[in-house]
Amino acid sequence: KSAEMTRKYSLLRNLRRMKGIYGQLYDYSPESWILPNEYVKFCQRYADLQDNEKHTIWICKPSDLSRGRKIFVFRDISELTYDCTAIVQKYVDDPMLMFGHKFDLRIYVLVTSFQPLRVYMYRDLMVRFATETYDTSKLGNMLSHLTNTSLNKHSDHATGPAGTGSYKWNFKQLEEHFKATDSDLDFGVIWGRIDNLVNLTLLSIAPQIPHAPQAFELYGFDVLVDKNLKPWLLEGNF
Repeated sequence: KSAEMTRKYSLLRNLRRMKGIYGQLYDYSPESWILPNEYVKFCQRYADLQDNEKHTIWICKPSDLSRGRKIFVFRDISELTYDCTAIVQKYVDDPMLMFGHKFDLRIYVLVTSFQPLRVYMYRDLMVRFATETYDTSKLGNMLSHLTNTSLNKHSDHATGPAGTGSYKWNFKQLEEHFKATDSDLDFGVIWGRIDNLVNLTLLSIAPQIPHAPQAFELYGFDVLVDKNLKPWLLEGNF
């Protein structure tokens, strides 16, 4: 039953169901469609935004692949191609940046029970950088737009942005960076929002997980924080 969390289309369906019931409480996942089944609905939404002269950026992800494989970013619908079940999403194009680079947070979550829900979040999260400067004029450069370690470790800039020495940080390094830059950012506020995001997501799948007292699940939540300090759930992983 963990596929309810880790398969992109299953997670999307669960979050949609909960958003239909609880509204904006579940407004932390980008607007998304499952292809090919929802291609027509996506085309309608694409046309609406084009009519309003909004040059929206989209991202397409194969539903069952990992490590950034076959993911691409695009603006024009003519660039949308896929050969398997995929998810197309509105791209979060205003991420918080460090050193001009995009980053996301991998948060490890241990679930020892779904009924009742019992969750432990590992506070020493992993910060993953895209190794090239963020640039929405170069959508084909995945090293600018994706933070997947499996991609960025092969980059010529794998020493990290601005010579930081690594394209992966731990939470302590993140905290020290914000202190050193005299930032007024209160990461406790962001962490509280992420905590809510994790719990709400697990609640969306909990009714479908049978009670198994001797079992547990360990998930990796990938979360992007935008420039307004709103966390967005990108996906869940084993």
